[in-house]
Parts: sequence; C-alpha cells; structure tokens
Amino acid sequence: MSEIAPALVRRVTSHRLTLIAVAELGTFVGGTAGSDPTTGRAVHSLDIVDLDQDALTRISVDFLPHGFTRKPGAPHLAAIFEKRGPGAALVDLTARRRLGALTAKPGRHYYGHGVYSHSGDQLFVVETELDTGAGLLSVRETEGYREVDSFPTYGDRPHDCVPIDDGKVLVITNGGGALGDPSEPCVSYVDVASRKLLERVCFSDPKINAGHIGIGADGSLAVVSAPRDGLPAETSAGGINLRTGKRKPERMRGPASVMAKVVGESLSVVVHDGVAAVTNPFGGIVTFWSVAKKKLLGAYECESPRGIELARDRSAYVLSFGKHASVVLLDLHTFTPLPRAFGAARLAGSHIFPLL
Repeated sequence: MSEIAPALVRRVTSHRLTLIAVAELGTFVGGTAGSDPTTGRAVHSLDIVDLDQDALTRISVDFLPHGFTRKPGAPHLAAIFEKRGPGAALVDLTARRRLGALTAKPGRHYYGHGVYSHSGDQLFVVETELDTGAGLLSVRETEGYREVDSFPTYGDRPHDCVPIDDGKVLVITNGGGALGDPSEPCVSYVDVASRKLLERVCFSDPKINAGHIGIGADGSLAVVSAPRDGLPAETSAGGINLRTGKRKPERMRGPASVMAKVVGESLSVVVHDGVAAVTNPFGGIVTFWSVAKKKLLGAYECESPRGIELARDRSAYVLSFGKHASVVLLDLHTFTPLPRAFGAARLAGSHIFPLL
C-alpha cells in the first residue's frame, strides 16, 4: 500500500474508536493542446483526471477546450467551448468520446463559456457578433441542440457565464472594447425568464477587462481580469475586483513584491469560505484574498499557475500549473503545497472543472 500523505488524513474519534478518513480528491476535467510527434500537427483533448488514482483518460477533439458545462439529469453529457473561435462540441464523459459539433451561426464566434439551464432542457452559450463585438447568449434546446433563441449579454465581447438563484439569473462578464473604446467592461446580471438586465456592474479602472467570475455562498462576487485590449497582454497589470452585497467592486491592492507578479491575465478564480483564490500565469503567482476584508491573505509562487478548484471533499485547493502541465494540492489555510505528487502532461488549458 502506498504511503498516505499526513496532510490528507483526517482523524475522527468516537468514544474509544479512532477512524482514519482519507481525503477524496475527486476527478477533474480540462483542456490540453499539443502536437503529434509523428506529423507535427496540433492535437487537442479534453483531459479527465482521477486524482485519487492519479489516472488520466482523454477525449480527442479538434479545438482547445476552454469552458465546460454538464447537463443536469444526464451528468455523463457535457458541452465544451473554444475561447474566441468556432469550436464547440458535445462529449460523453462515460464513453469517453466526442458526440458531435455545435456550430455557431455565420458571423459569430464562441467566446469561451456556456451553461445548461437548471432543468437541463436548454443550453446557453456565450457568443460574439464578429462585425460589431456585441455579446449574446444563444439558446439551444437539448434534444437536437438547435438554436431556438438568443438574447443580449448587455455588453461587448462577453466571456464567462455563471448561474445563480437556482439558474433564474445569469451573471455574465463583458470584456468590452479596446482601451479608449466607449464599450465598457462590465458584469451583467440577466433574468433568464424575461431576458431583462437586472444590474450592470462596472469597474473603476479602465485598463482592465472583465474575465472570469467566482461567486461566494453569500452572493459575494470576485471578478478577475486581463489587461484591456490595446495594452501589452503579458506585462500590464492584471485585475482582481471583489464585491460584497450591492457595493461597488473594489480593486485589490497588496505589497509591491506581490502585485508586481499580478501581471497579464488574472485567469482562474474560486471562492470558498470567504477566500478568493486567483491565478496569474504570466506572473507565476496564486494570490488569496479575504472577500469580506478586501485584503491579501497569502500567496503561492509556481510556474504558470492556471486552473484552480477545490478537492471533492473540500480538503485542499487543486491547482494546475507548469510548463509540463501537472497538478499540486495547496493547504486551505497556509496556501502551501501538500506532499502528494501527480503525473505530468495533463490539464494544460486555462481552467479545471470538478466532476461532482
């Protein structure tokens, strides 16, 4: 039997009996891109990684998967989406195969994310009109996946889309135009039934866009951003904005030694127990912020951190990172790595998603 890492063991004492419970890390999915060693052609896959077994399987696709959403009531089915491109597909997670493409209408591209409705009878997909940059959510029924409707995201160049209130409201990021363009980055709260805009949240800094969203159990909002189009993408400051209640979002600041590494895109975010964890691949840093106090709690430095999520049993953060694409576990309180190693060459895309 392999040795169990001490930090991944919890002792539960009941009267005279002591039980040892091993953490359940869970299975995660994410995109990977590479090249065929014999032909040199680009190859892409949706990686499925069981961290408890350190086992990898792959579903071959023809684009780099960015966003991922599972169908309620049929959790073996999922939709995946390309970032800024025409690629989207349905996959069968049990059979480990691609089922078919989702084709956007002419003049549109997918912009990275989508989400099934709470009932699973509709799929909302983030798209952009290529000639104007206007954002829309296309609506597909989930039998034949025909587009049956669309409605605006109330901004330009949208990206992330997260449901709240049992799917009654969609929270959508709009990246906006290039620096100096009147189209502002913002976060839109849209009522699904009426398609009406409920609230539009903007930022104080015009040099960042609106990228990805983390939402706390209390409705608090974390928005992570890349530098606005027109600025150097890898060296300009990334953005982290936190919001509690209906207050104006606050741009996070910290020690110069830390903020100097919060450059390029602030990429992935997860909010847990009042803490927002944010990755910055170009700066090689993961930062951890108190949502309530709007202050830096800690940081972890590594090569190219990308996707971050929670282990299935909420025992640790799961972080994808590195040139050779692997995973590390981080302690929830100290933000330091836990002593468990995983195989490389997996989960090399922007995000990781848990299979619950």
